[in-house]
Amino acid sequence: MHPDNHLHSRDAAAIVTALFEISNAANNTDNLDDLYASIHESLGKIIDVSNFFIALVDTTNNALHFPYVVDTVDDEFSSLTNVSADDSLTGLVVSQCKPILLKTEALKKRKSQNGVWGPVPLIWMGAPLMIKEDVIGVVAVQNYVDADLYQDQDLQILSAVSDQIAISIHRKRAEDALRE
Repeated sequence: MHPDNHLHSRDAAAIVTALFEISNAANNTDNLDDLYASIHESLGKIIDVSNFFIALVDTTNNALHFPYVVDTVDDEFSSLTNVSADDSLTGLVVSQCKPILLKTEALKKRKSQNGVWGPVPLIWMGAPLMIKEDVIGVVAVQNYVDADLYQDQDLQILSAVSDQIAISIHRKRAEDALRE
């Protein structure tokens, strides 16, 4: 969770460890909330996650829910309905089905076109959570103070980890459904 380990923990071993922890978390946590917290902690070992959220897609209502949010500035993460790629960064990731890294200028431009929900970060990065062909959610990080915090390499890391996050969430949801 320390920003100072941002560039130093770039080795593959740290990434593999995080993937392993996220993979195990589905089996070792009691519920989805614990799973999200565990994912946040594991991811924090390889990228800065001081502003982090997981959004889940509700396709029946074209809505986004935010079951896990840690944000230093924004405390308004209620569900969004009628989400589109035009009015939400998360919606953009969902519609494009690919990881996106947006820097300050692009974010300012989107804000001027009402394409950013809430306070505008200086940098924003999100990756889709995919199960087969379906986007079940988005994992995203952002920063309000350091415009150069994330690079393309970070986007690759987030993207690599997002598959494992999706599988873990999917598995935990299935377990919870069975338990109910």
